[in-house]
Amino acid sequence: MAYSYPIWNVVQACIYGSSKSWGARDVCEVNVKVGSSSTYSNQFVNHRTTKKEIQKDLIEFRFYVDQIILKRGLFDKKNKTFNFIGTIPASVNNYNPKQLELFR
Repeated sequence: MAYSYPIWNVVQACIYGSSKSWGARDVCEVNVKVGSSSTYSNQFVNHRTTKKEIQKDLIEFRFYVDQIILKRGLFDKKNKTFNFIGTIPASVNNYNPKQLELFR
């Protein structure tokens, strides 16, 4: 049976032979924990995607990292169009790209 969800997540991980995916209707929240195992792990980051119909046939999607909105977008159900309306906060843009090269 096929399902249609407004929020769709596709995950790639080294333990999977292919990608895994799942859908959500209104809210999808992921808590990422790091450490040496599930028992010895610590909260690292939380990300959440939300959907809200702000007026008839107009849906706003928001993407949060640790309760900070990083992206917003509007989907027009009638015209089937999507437009970004949010940007990454200025404080996030001040990172040094060389620091992130180790993690690519």
